[in-house]
Amino acid sequence: MPTWEALELTEPPESERHLRGWFIEVPRGGGTGEDYTRGDLYTMDVKGWVIGREARATAVEIVYHDHVIRTDPVRGARPDIVPAFPELLQLEHPDLLGVCLSGSGPSVLALCTGAEEVIAASVGAVYDRIGVPCVIRTLSAHQPEMRL
Repeated sequence: MPTWEALELTEPPESERHLRGWFIEVPRGGGTGEDYTRGDLYTMDVKGWVIGREARATAVEIVYHDHVIRTDPVRGARPDIVPAFPELLQLEHPDLLGVCLSGSGPSVLALCTGAEEVIAASVGAVYDRIGVPCVIRTLSAHQPEMRL
């Protein structure tokens, strides 16, 4: 079976404008010591996730030496990354500013101006409803010198 290695995975400069986040799980970039042995010399499996900034991401381009060599469709949701995220985005409370991914997942951050315990309970209820265990931490930032 052929073996090849992904030497480098780079983020295109325009991705910040179009994407909220992305991560490539397979193949991994250089320096991991992992050779890629799936498929054959002409096949490359790519597994990961992408979240569009303004709209749903619909395709991923594979670029080699500044040329797009393949465009593949994004094939649906990845509930294994953050299973409750779509439902968490629908939460409403006057003190809830918004919900976002923290890092590259699976952590979720809910920003609020008050009612922390109520909002934390709402987040926990979503995870309970879909049967995914979670740990909820309530943190606060205190900056006495700051004035709005």
